[in-house]
Amino acid sequence: MLRCNPTVFLAVAAMLVPLAAVAEIPDASGDCVGWVDETTPSDEFSVVDEGVVRHHRTGLEWQRCPQGTDWGEGSCVGEPEAVDWQEALQAAAEQGDGWRLPSIAELRSIVERCRTDPAINTAVFPRTDGTVFFWSSSPYAGGGTGRWSLVFYEENDSADSGGRTSSSENFVRLVRDPVSLDGD
Repeated sequence: MLRCNPTVFLAVAAMLVPLAAVAEIPDASGDCVGWVDETTPSDEFSVVDEGVVRHHRTGLEWQRCPQGTDWGEGSCVGEPEAVDWQEALQAAAEQGDGWRLPSIAELRSIVERCRTDPAINTAVFPRTDGTVFFWSSSPYAGGGTGRWSLVFYEENDSADSGGRTSSSENFVRLVRDPVSLDGD
């Protein structure tokens, strides 16, 4: 007969219960336009911890809520804050733990092409306004000091034509490479 140490069993069970409680993201495929396939289905994401998801296709971890809001009550609570590009960089630096502004390609990887306004999986990224721009770290390919930003409306992206210190204000959603649990 196999015996289990009750202390070990309870410790393992206590670790598994919270994971089971937050591990699933609701299926949002019903929100798609009928003839377009989902490009970022809910099952491509898993919850890492409160307010953070991992995108399995890219391996990136994303904050579910725009800066200025916090994860709570199963959604983003508070009001997102629009900031200029330098403030966006500063917000990422202050966050620590590897958080940074995403590149334009990384932002495009979470666009949901089967939806409009917002063109994002709202089960994964609730309260994303489809009419405002989000900063990227990518310089504008046309030269100069512009940088790319993306609006989650119909997968449109646009370069802010001002310099990196301009007063243009956009929203911020931070990304990071996966956090290693073994110190690598």
